[in-house]
Formats: sequence, structure tokens, C-alpha cells
Amino acid sequence: MLKKTVALVSVFALMLTLLFTIEINPVYAEGGSFTLDSSSRIYIVSKAEPQEKLVEAIELVDSQMAAVGIPGDTPMTIAYGSESKAKAGDIIVKVDSDVEKQGYKIETTGKNLKVSASTVSGMTYGLDYILQQFMVEGNTVSIDVSDSPDAVERTVLLDCGRKYYSRQWIENFIKRMSWQKYTALELHFSDTHGMRFESKTFPWLNEPEGEYLTYEDLQSICQVARQYHIELIPEIDSPGHLDYVIEKYADYVAKNPDFSFEYDGVTYDNSSEGFGSISNYYMYNGAKSSYNNTGIDLANPVAVAFISALIDEYADFFAKEGSRNFNIGGDELFGWKGTTVGGKSFDMNSLWSAMEHWEHHAQKELGIENGSAADTFISYLNSTGARLAEKGYTCRVWNDELHRAKDQHVELDPSIEIVYWTNDYTPMSQLASNGNKIHNTNTGWCYYVIREDKHGGDIMDKTRKRCNARNIYENWDIHNCANPKDKALLIPEETYAGGYFAMWADSPDYKDAAQVWDDTYYRTWANSAKLWDNKAQESATYDEYKAYVDTIGCFPGYSGDSEVDSVLPECGELVSELGFMDKVKAFFAGLFT
Repeated sequence: MLKKTVALVSVFALMLTLLFTIEINPVYAEGGSFTLDSSSRIYIVSKAEPQEKLVEAIELVDSQMAAVGIPGDTPMTIAYGSESKAKAGDIIVKVDSDVEKQGYKIETTGKNLKVSASTVSGMTYGLDYILQQFMVEGNTVSIDVSDSPDAVERTVLLDCGRKYYSRQWIENFIKRMSWQKYTALELHFSDTHGMRFESKTFPWLNEPEGEYLTYEDLQSICQVARQYHIELIPEIDSPGHLDYVIEKYADYVAKNPDFSFEYDGVTYDNSSEGFGSISNYYMYNGAKSSYNNTGIDLANPVAVAFISALIDEYADFFAKEGSRNFNIGGDELFGWKGTTVGGKSFDMNSLWSAMEHWEHHAQKELGIENGSAADTFISYLNSTGARLAEKGYTCRVWNDELHRAKDQHVELDPSIEIVYWTNDYTPMSQLASNGNKIHNTNTGWCYYVIREDKHGGDIMDKTRKRCNARNIYENWDIHNCANPKDKALLIPEETYAGGYFAMWADSPDYKDAAQVWDDTYYRTWANSAKLWDNKAQESATYDEYKAYVDTIGCFPGYSGDSEVDSVLPECGELVSELGFMDKVKAFFAGLFT
């Protein structure tokens, strides 16, 4: 009986081995061209029902193809099963762990077009590339390419704090970004002139005119961002750039003496020292200036607790929506004006020396020997970063105030990334030596600013005229943080994290949202092209690239109006080509995993 049992087990094991090793793969002729027709399908190679996110990505591309009439107005069927079940004319989709992350490989086999990738984002980029080739060449193509990006993170920053952009505009912009192969949209939603996202913790901060996005709007935006593989990076700039919040706070507290709030187990109310104003001020030689209303006072526990509560509200919301990066700001702390205090005048570049109260705070409250005002500032960034890290975030800050003061003893936590926008201050070599990852956002190459030039006319046509699409495409090196007229200033390869295109609203009413859409269109195409391939200009001239962009358009389904929701056709039916033996294999695979 025992021998019979062993024999049966051995036969069963042999059957399992055969089931998992025998795969009759079709033999394809290499090279040639591939034609898409009405019988073509998108075929996912899978031994079981494929991953949901992969299916969703393919369904999106299927709808996009139908939107542009490829191969026709009717979406293609999406099928899955063993590779042997693929039919002539199918676009074969295969997960291949050997393909570089975010990269893809496309092969024309004669009867099929095959795209391989190791990640969902890589598969999306590969399928988008195929679609774009169909749009350029027609339904017959010949593609043999293996591609991956030079910059792993490719980000656009939208200043939607000073300027209001509607939900529809932002959602369309996300779709445009995805078509351009960006990975992230940084929403800079709080700044000098406003805070444009609804706060449920402090609802009186919301814009009285209603020009802000509600939680319902934000949830819709987050859903579109997930669908189009764009991470949303929230940014509340602090401790500077908080004029709007500071003024709203002072006004509300003055009119509502019973107001209180709780943070980290502590209740703050009218009995708390410093409750009446969270604004910063200057102090020198024991004398104190009036409030400057530009940034919060980091020596005031009420101010730090209030901003921390505000940051935490949005951090909790966006974490639930899938965000994993958060910009906590840290730039231009004291504004752009000097002051006179304690019998001495300070220009905007020497204001660190007029911050005695921050210096006292570093020494007495933080316990830093010989602590300085800069140590209070860096400690605030580090503690904020550490708190957000507990929520799953990697934080980033702007570079200009790091090591501005000569007596800084505390280093920025190496886990906090640096967004490098200006080389007027701390040398790149010093910032890179601490091990922080650095994103290239140089103001001369990567900035679009809504503002009238001081001599009249549009600043983008005057002092920022070098930041145009042609110059970006033809001359920018994605590792170069120097201004266009200066010598190269390269981010060391080991600290390079990616690049940005930043869209600022210094004078928000100078242009409307439609103008911003049009002004930035070719600029973001050029920026994204270089972030994907730093030597793109060697493969195609700018004129050739622009002609390509004009052919493939803004994105499939775009109505031509940035304020109108884009609509795609329903995707094709998902069908299984798994046979009985495939299902048996899948069943036993589940038992052993």
C-alpha cells in the first residue's frame, strides 16, 4: 500500500512538473511590419487573471486608441492567456522582469507587435509610444526599440496657491502630463496670496470668493492622477511664504476670542503665550521689530503647532490617496525687503543676523550648544520631515536657505531631498556632500513665471526669454543647474534624483488659465523630452520633434478646451483565453505561493 501511495505521488509530481514547464510558444518571423485591423486585440500574456492595475492601464490605452480612431472607432478586445493563444494581428503585452524599471521593449515580429515591461508605468509608456507611432505612421508600423528614462522622476510644479485653477483644468493637465511621460505633479497650493485647497480643520482659511478646490474636487483629481500614473506631491511652503495664512489667523483670533485648537495632545487658546499672532518678527541687540507677516515665528510654540496641524491635515488626506512625497518648502523665509531694528539696518541678505529670538530658542529650548537662528530653522525642517516620514512620506525642500547663515551647526536630514532652483547661494558641492538627493529645477531652464517684466511686457519674452521650448530642447543638460549664460554646474550622478518644470504665479491675474495652458505647452514637451532622453536633440532636431508633437496632439480625448472635461469611449471587453490546463496550473500555483 505504501509503495502504491509513493508511486501515485511520484506520478502526480511528474504531472505537475510537466504542467509548469511545457509551454508551446509560437514561432514568429523577426522583423517586417505590423498592421493593426478590426480583428486585432490587445493580448496579455498571463497564466492567470492578470494584475488589476495592469488591466486598468491597458483598458485606458484601449479607450485612447478608439478616441483617435485606431484601428477604428470601436475599442479592441482585451484578452489574456498563454502566449500560444495569441492571434495574428494582436498587440502582445508581456510582463518581463528583465526590462528596466519604467522602461519598455517593443518588437515587430511580422504577425504581431510585442511590448514588454517590468512595471505598469513602463507598460503604459510602451503602449503610449505604440499609439503615438500609429498616429504618425498609420495602422501599419515597424517598431524595434528598447527604451527607458534618464531621469527616474519627472515632475511639474503648479503654483495653484497664488492662482486658482479649476478641477477640470488640473485633471486635463494631468492627462497632458501623462501623455508627455511625466511621473509627478507637485501642487504648490499655499503661498503668499492664498491657500486654494479646502481645510476642514480650519475652514475659515478657505477663500471667501469660493476660488478653492473642495475635498470632493481633490478626490476627483486624485482618482484621475492614479488612472494616469501621475503621483500628486502636496506642498505647503513653510515657515515662509505664509502671508495669507498668518493674516487670516490674526483676523480670526481677534474676532473669535473663544477659538482654540489642539495639536499633539496640547490645547492652545487665548491663555497661551503668543496665541494672538503666529507671525515672525526681527530682533537685534534686544530690540524687537513689528510683525512682518511673511513667515511664522519658529520660536513660538503656537505658530509651529498651528502650521503642523495644517500640514498634517493634508498629509493624512494625500497619504490615503497614494502620495508618497511631500514638499515642506523652506525657501525665502524673510521675504524680499530689509529692515532696521536695534539701531542697525539689514538688507534682505543679512536678515539672519536679526533673528536673536530664534538663536535663543536653539540654545534654550532645543539644547544646541552655541545654537543659532539657522539651527532653529533646520531643526524645524528635520522635525517636520521626521513627522511626515512616520506617515509614509519622503520630504523635500528648496535649496536657497540651506547654509545661508555662516553659524549653522545642524545639518539637514539626509533623507530630505533638495529641489535646487538657484545657484546664487550655497555651492552645489556643499549641498551634495551631505548625501541628500537633489532635483534639478534651475530657474533659467525650468521656470515659467506669470509676471509682467519690470520694463514692460511679458517676463517670459524679456528676462526669461531663454526658457523657451527650443532652447530647452537643444541646449539643456538635465544635470546642469547653472543658468543658461553660465558654465555648467552639474549635480553629481549619485545624488541626482530627477528634474522639474515649475509654473509659478507671481502675478496671478496677469494671465488666465487658458493662456498658461498654451504658454507652457511646448515648454513642457521639451522639458519632458530631455528628462526622458538627455540627448534627444541628437536623434531629432527641435523642428522635427515639434512636428511630431503637433501630429500626436495634446492627449487622446482632449476637446481643445482646457476647462472642459475630456471623455473617452468605453474600453473593449476583457476575455479569458485560459484553457482547462491553464486554470489547473493557476490553481496549483496558488497552492504553492
